[in-house]
Amino acid sequence: MGDNGDVSSTDRPGSPTEPEGQAEPDGPVVPADRVGAPSETAPAPSETASAGEVTIRRAPKFGVFIVGGGVLGFIATVIVVAATMDLDRGVAASNDGTTTSADVGFWGLVGYFALYGVTAGLVVGALVAVVLDWRLSKRAAKLTAERLDIQMPVDTVDGEVDADEDDRR
Repeated sequence: MGDNGDVSSTDRPGSPTEPEGQAEPDGPVVPADRVGAPSETAPAPSETASAGEVTIRRAPKFGVFIVGGGVLGFIATVIVVAATMDLDRGVAASNDGTTTSADVGFWGLVGYFALYGVTAGLVVGALVAVVLDWRLSKRAAKLTAERLDIQMPVDTVDGEVDADEDDRR
């Protein structure tokens, strides 16, 4: 082991960690020029404790379920429209006696049926959230908790305070 300049003697077995004749001070170290000066400690805050019963449980986020249901409803609408796009929709008769077929594009049909699909998805998502909330409320635990009200003391200032400082502006 090398010489470390007596910075630390913890690496030498059997050597003391403190120089002999010096002891740890029991309280805070006060400089010599401050001995006998008044203490600058602030008053301690006051605490008030009260006990109360709280319920701990898991709860679903309703917004996530509702939005998720709407997204799934839109995806289901796109799938249903894509699967039924090529079905024969029949022939419509016009006023002049000729027959024409309805010419509506894919996204036009998706837009129309999305009104129903998204609405149904929103309702189903909300119902799933309500049922899940009802099921999870049965597992709720009631505990006793302690509430601490801490009030900080008003700071005092030595000297004069000018109360009319705002009036001068």
